[in-house]
Amino acid sequence: MLSGKRDWKKYNNQLVNRGEFYLNPSFLDSWLSEVSEMNSRKIGQPFLYPESMIKFLSVLHTKNFDYRACKGIMKALSKSHLNFPVISYSQVCRRVNKLKLNFNKSEKNLVVAIDGNGF
Repeated sequence: MLSGKRDWKKYNNQLVNRGEFYLNPSFLDSWLSEVSEMNSRKIGQPFLYPESMIKFLSVLHTKNFDYRACKGIMKALSKSHLNFPVISYSQVCRRVNKLKLNFNKSEKNLVVAIDGNGF
């Protein structure tokens, strides 16, 4: 239960910032340099897609976008930016599942929740 009055302006800004976090395609700005760095000294087929793009798609996937929807989002972004090759949904799945996860906790904004529905 909330104690005292809610600072609605601050709360509104938090909700807006959350939306920016979900849809922040900043990987578009660093695509070429990131892929170049990933392929430095790589043996075998080169990477085409930056790790930051896969992390972007993993956030969308955690928000109940399936992998085919993630491909559709990348298709739309490709049309409006850089005209890059669109990743397949199966490759999105493989790359998302290979991500190394680490969490930095902030005592100030720490929220922990669990439910039994599988999400």
